[in-house]
Amino acid sequence: DWDRLDEITDDMIEMARVWHQVNELRKARPGPMHSRDFWTCMNALHYLLGDLKVAIDLYRKVYDEVKYRVDNNIGAVSEEKYRMVFGNLPPWHSLHFFDLLAERGWNFVIETYYHPPKPMDYSKFKNPLERLARFSYQLFTGDLIDARQAEQIGMVEKAIPAADFDVYVKNLAQKLANMPTRAIGMTKIALNRSYHMDLETSQTYAQNVAYMLFHGEDYKEGPKAFLEKRAPVFKGK
Repeated sequence: DWDRLDEITDDMIEMARVWHQVNELRKARPGPMHSRDFWTCMNALHYLLGDLKVAIDLYRKVYDEVKYRVDNNIGAVSEEKYRMVFGNLPPWHSLHFFDLLAERGWNFVIETYYHPPKPMDYSKFKNPLERLARFSYQLFTGDLIDARQAEQIGMVEKAIPAADFDVYVKNLAQKLANMPTRAIGMTKIALNRSYHMDLETSQTYAQNVAYMLFHGEDYKEGPKAFLEKRAPVFKGK
């Protein structure tokens, strides 16, 4: 159903846009939205559950609530003493632990997972498959840029002269080859399979993928390179 695909694609992009706006509000001090609240709301976008238009309406209400907190200087933690970043997947079985930390002024204001890319202008792309492809390009390459930047670097309209095409393709291939290729490949597989999975199956699959990647050499290389202030050398392992 081409019309249905077009509708779902637009709803997915709109959800990502609103959710990104919520994340931008979380830069405020004190932090208006704790990681625990973020994790309870991210499922609709990542698993495309239920009626997407209802989910979009829910996300807009979340935005309004967080915006109200920012405007009125209301923090998610009563006395914010420390602004924390949570790395890796959330400990779903022990979320109550964050309540104990909140009592001590620890406010987890951002996470390393489940965030949507920066919004782009997809209105000129009438083909829903092309919109999905460009959305996926952001996901795989990590080029989280806005529409103006995308136009400046030619990402929005890839008009490559024939004489430059081979060089362009080789450079793109080299860029991807220098990235954690195993993670990219598994992300691509997970994205394709997610269209045919229910929530329970998706979560189980994501857990297995995360376990394999977290025990790989590339996962260890990332933070090691960061601490040593050098470019990471990924091996696809």
